Order: sequence, then structure tokens, then C-alpha cells
Amino acid sequence: MRYRAECAALESRPITVTKTEPVGCYLDLAAEPPRSDAVTYSKHAAPIFDVHCVGCHRPGEAASFSLLTYEDALAWRETIREVVANRRMPPWGVVGGHFANDPSLNDRERATLFAWLNADCPSGDDADLPTPPRFSSDWSILPDRVLILPSEFIVPRASVLDYQ
Repeated sequence: MRYRAECAALESRPITVTKTEPVGCYLDLAAEPPRSDAVTYSKHAAPIFDVHCVGCHRPGEAASFSLLTYEDALAWRETIREVVANRRMPPWGVVGGHFANDPSLNDRERATLFAWLNADCPSGDDADLPTPPRFSSDWSILPDRVLILPSEFIVPRASVLDYQ
């Protein structure tokens, strides 16, 4: 199918192939899940969400939905599975190097979330919930220096700009 579409494009003919099916199957190569009979939200998943997700996934922040509670996570379980499997969340576009503020999940955290999802998302005992995270209204990454322009600068919708 792909070959026919490429030939048509190269020969300036209309491409008639509108869809191709991927070849192969999904392989989950995550690390072994924790050695426990019961992976639960309270004891295992919530601490991961607190460290890696709720900074953005809470009311008033950048993400479009909250992950502060079990009910929140349960409602978004299939999305969580997909974005963790594809390593789209937490977002981190840096390749190589080590950074103190890297929000990426390690293999064990990914495996724990998959174990929880595969076990049909058990809630667990509320006594096992971690202490809720505290959030600051200050900057999450403190800059070395903040520069203030001497006067307001309006950025035009489309233009080439000189440095300000």
C-alpha cells in the first residue's frame, strides 16, 4: 500500500490510498511490576501521580483535567495507559544528560502504573494514601535573574522582531 502511494505522489497522480494498517503488535517492555499481590492506587499509584503529574494535573494549572484523587485517575485510566506507554507524559523533550527537574517516569514507576491499570485500578486503603502534596503559588523553577523591560512591548501577530 505504501509503495503505491509513494509512486502516485512521485508521478503527480492522485493518491488513492486513504488508510494503511500498521504492521506488528504493541510490545510493553516496561520493568517488572513491584513484587506485591495487590498494587493499589493508595499505596502505589498515588505517590507516582503526586510526584510526576499533579503539578500540572490539578485545578487551575496547565493540564485539562485533575489527577488529585482516585476518582480522577480512574476516570482517565485509558488515557493514562496510552500516554505512559508512549512516554508522552510527563512531557520532557530533552534527549541525553541528567537534569534535576526531569519529570520523566523511571521504568519501575511505569511498571507500577501498568500493574495498577492491569489489575483494574484497585483503590486500596485510604490509610495508605500519601500526605497530599503542597503547592506554592511561586515559580516552580526559580530563575537566576528576572529582567524587566523599561517599557511595555507589544508582540505583533506576525513579524520579524529585533531582540528586546
